Amino acid sequence: MSVTITGTNEYISIVNNMLRKVPQGARDAVRHYTIATQAQAVRLEPVKTGFLRRSTTISFDNTTMTSTGTVTANAYNRGYNYGARQEYDDKLHHPNGGQAHFMETAFEAQKAGFIRDIKEVLK
Repeated sequence: MSVTITGTNEYISIVNNMLRKVPQGARDAVRHYTIATQAQAVRLEPVKTGFLRRSTTISFDNTTMTSTGTVTANAYNRGYNYGARQEYDDKLHHPNGGQAHFMETAFEAQKAGFIRDIKEVLK
């Protein structure tokens, strides 16, 4: 007894193309939510001089298989990154030892929408 399966080459070709290329909708979602995360982080940052806000930047790295958006808040003064201090240990502006967590809060606020949009694109 022999079994013949037809159409496998077409199926494999389709799957390989899907794996090789990030859909434009996914790239658009990465761009949109990266920009939205940066905007929200800037709104949440503690402000004394505005240098931290001006130092909060975004960057994108797109290849055929990946799309990455990055938000950074690196405000260096004489080699000291007080953007990180504001995020993780903000005793300077919160005497009770509170922490700002502006980046984490901005990320968490955008996460559900991003996941929803990516799932929709990949349907």
